[in-house]
Amino acid sequence: MSLTAARTASTRGTAIDSARAAGGYAAARAELAADRTLERAVFAPTIRTSRLTLRPHTMADADAWYAIQSDPEVLRFLPWPERTREQSLTHLRRRTVSTVLARRDDFLALAVERDGTLIGDVSMHLRVVAQEQREVEAGWLLGSAYSGHGYAAEAAGALLAFAFTELRATTASAVIDERNVRSLVLADRLGFLRQRCSHGRWRLQLTHRMLRTGTSAKRA
Repeated sequence: MSLTAARTASTRGTAIDSARAAGGYAAARAELAADRTLERAVFAPTIRTSRLTLRPHTMADADAWYAIQSDPEVLRFLPWPERTREQSLTHLRRRTVSTVLARRDDFLALAVERDGTLIGDVSMHLRVVAQEQREVEAGWLLGSAYSGHGYAAEAAGALLAFAFTELRATTASAVIDERNVRSLVLADRLGFLRQRCSHGRWRLQLTHRMLRTGTSAKRA
């Protein structure tokens, strides 16, 4: 082989290697994007159960939200500060736009309404996007004046059912203060398994098969 031919072959080989590398990088970028972004965005629904309506928050909820998030029993186990009415409005405004899950760590919040009155909130973070391991972290809170009637379990169960069916999550997790016995009992009722306790908080996990809810829910 002549020197010119050898150089040409070498150049072609380098080009092929570069193309393969570029293809590999493209595949890696696509895989990384798939781990960060859903194949389709999921928007906040309106869900009706036998007694409740779960819906996006609105600024019309301001007075009721201020009362709930100022409730000492609600704040007792949440890492939330005491907020002024103005700070509560800002907090609520953020919730009114927390209506889309599209990327990892996106947050969605729903007002829990009973007979036209805001009584609580359910929410979820999208923690893992990849379809085979898709995971949400769920949360719930209820004004203490409405506790003892099963509303929190009804609302949380409806949210989790939505996560498993519409979002196609494979796992739901929750993090609960070890002193929050009422919330831990609720999680047990829903089917969550306690995994570990560290720094005073339990981490719990749930799959669709484990979910237990005695209430029917439908999209509005």
